[in-house]
Amino acid sequence: MAKPTPKPKPRDWKYIWWCLAGTVTYVILSAFVIKGINKHIDYEFDTGSSMIEKFYFRIVYYTKYLSLQKFVFYAVMNVIGTTFVGLVTL
Repeated sequence: MAKPTPKPKPRDWKYIWWCLAGTVTYVILSAFVIKGINKHIDYEFDTGSSMIEKFYFRIVYYTKYLSLQKFVFYAVMNVIGTTFVGLVTL
């Protein structure tokens, strides 16, 4: 008796279009968010702390300042990335 050959599953074009449109939407949203953060937030805290200086020391990055812009960028993009994964790709 011959083995039955399985039929290939049809592509779910709605899901493919959803992923493509969602990715484009999130890339555009991210661009506007990044531009807004870079334009409106440019404050750095001078900690004066040698502990911060030692923690942040890399070969070229030697500072006692904490950048608010980098922190806000990280926090906002973390939320945007999490919602992207939850809404678009799952």
